[in-house]
Amino acid sequence: MLSSFLAEMDKLMRRPATWILGMVWVILSALLGYGFSYLMYKNPPPNTPSDVTDGMLGLVLPENVVGNVISGLPQLGGAIALIFGAIIIGSEFKWGTFKTVFIHQPKRLNVLGGKLSALIIILFIFVLAVFATGLLCSYFIATVEDVQMNWPPFIEFAKALLAGWFMVVILAMLGGMLATLFRGTTLATGTGLVYIFVVEGMISGSAEQSKVIETIAKVLPGVNAGSLANTLIPSTIKDIAIGAIDVVDGTQATFMLTIYAVAFLILTGLFIRQTDIIK
Repeated sequence: MLSSFLAEMDKLMRRPATWILGMVWVILSALLGYGFSYLMYKNPPPNTPSDVTDGMLGLVLPENVVGNVISGLPQLGGAIALIFGAIIIGSEFKWGTFKTVFIHQPKRLNVLGGKLSALIIILFIFVLAVFATGLLCSYFIATVEDVQMNWPPFIEFAKALLAGWFMVVILAMLGGMLATLFRGTTLATGTGLVYIFVVEGMISGSAEQSKVIETIAKVLPGVNAGSLANTLIPSTIKDIAIGAIDVVDGTQATFMLTIYAVAFLILTGLFIRQTDIIK
């Protein structure tokens, strides 16, 4: 598995799609989390209460960088991670490289373990880059507005970084599982994005209308990721932070996401072992 991991890391570091996805994630995170919020603060709609505009400024200041950044990870970060997971595994089917690899008789699960380990490491780099960009944006805005900078405690920052990493890894594993199931990238990516933005959106949006739908919503991966993010957002900006939802508590969210991680890993392994890739 170590050889597969090293080979996959070398391939991902050289692959343009890796860095394109990472740059898209960082740029969109900065624009949606800081650019648009700051523009709304500078150009508020007519008759906007002062406390609302002050809240928009507070959202992009250093003391709220943890809540601002992590609120965007369940949807934006999750979608990009899902695409990345689908690309890493699905491309091997498209290019036929699994045939070449397995002809040399390595164990399929070792190859899969190496690929998933590389995926997890690269996602940590991406999440770290997103948080670092948030720190830079908040520093720049605080400097321009000439306000006092109160940075979040290191422990709070580290917890949010690890929680965000955990969330996007789960959704990347979903993308990898779908790519293994469909033996390609396109259908896996499309199905995964429709599920995240349409299926989960409809179910969570209708949760208040029915107890049954509410129960279903509480076990969905995206809902639990959003709820985990919500536990790390300061109460002062929860009303204006976009992307996090308060459906279940942090303990249940972590438990459910762990179950999904194990399930996605087992299913992907089963699909890899049972699929006749050589033909």
